Amino acid sequence: MLESFGNQNTIAVVPEKEPTTQATADSWQDEAVANFEKSRNQVTEKSIGQPEVADGGLVEDRFAKELFGGTEQMEDIKPLYIFLTEVGFEENEFENLFQNVHKHRELIELVRDGAPLTGHLLFDLGIKVIDDPKDVEALVKNNNMRSREIAKNQQELSRRKADNPLATDEEYRLGIYKEAIESQVRDAVFELQHKGYSPVGSGFFDAITGSQAIFIEMLDAVHPKEIVDSINDNLGAENKRIFEQILVKESGDRIEIILVPKVRTMSLSVWKTAWDDIASCFPNIQNTLSSKGNVNNGGQGVEFRENQDKLRQL
Repeated sequence: MLESFGNQNTIAVVPEKEPTTQATADSWQDEAVANFEKSRNQVTEKSIGQPEVADGGLVEDRFAKELFGGTEQMEDIKPLYIFLTEVGFEENEFENLFQNVHKHRELIELVRDGAPLTGHLLFDLGIKVIDDPKDVEALVKNNNMRSREIAKNQQELSRRKADNPLATDEEYRLGIYKEAIESQVRDAVFELQHKGYSPVGSGFFDAITGSQAIFIEMLDAVHPKEIVDSINDNLGAENKRIFEQILVKESGDRIEIILVPKVRTMSLSVWKTAWDDIASCFPNIQNTLSSKGNVNNGGQGVEFRENQDKLRQL
């Protein structure tokens, strides 16, 4: 699911400047594909208001014409537009999106290419007007890297469901198959679960800065300051050097661990090593939890466990 994040109680492990943009990330609500892709048939039936823009045209019409060259394929385009409005896109963000694709031909080509994560890409393009060609280059490369990873995950997930649909106990508690989690962060997610944490999302975060994140539930036994201190004390020097920032942020009912690399298009193999090191630094809270129930990752987790209960009864 696509979400945006504010800046609440941020602790910088490597104290540098704050990221200049807000961003998006998957929270496993849709098993690692953009949410609109899963529900496109249902969402086209919804009726929503169409906000006016300054030139008197409708945003939806401009969306179809300026991004996709016309309204001939409106049945395919409309779910994207509805998706953006449902995640809170406002008029100024649509304007940012239009300006970005007008200024940078490679961005409109990327949008029209129909990548698996088009919804995420459009969200990134609405955050701000992009002037720096290096930002465009990073966004394109990271979007392509993420799209390839998601496509690979979907293939692995399809094989898993066909060959071995019964979840492990760890997957059952997490509410998702391991194959649906991006490979560079997968082991770290399960390591955190072993230590008593409840991960609810992970992976690519901001395509422009190249950042990635893991989200965990804010449980009674989880203390952000202790996490920060432990990372500061135990993270390897090499992995500290590759990051511009390591942030631990309280946001509502969860904590976000956000890593901002110095090299914005860092390879997934380097990311995996870094995430494994970060997870190893977390304090073990397994014995301090009052309860060790299932991870609260929304409807997707509930549906996953219900299906698994049926399989276990066969």
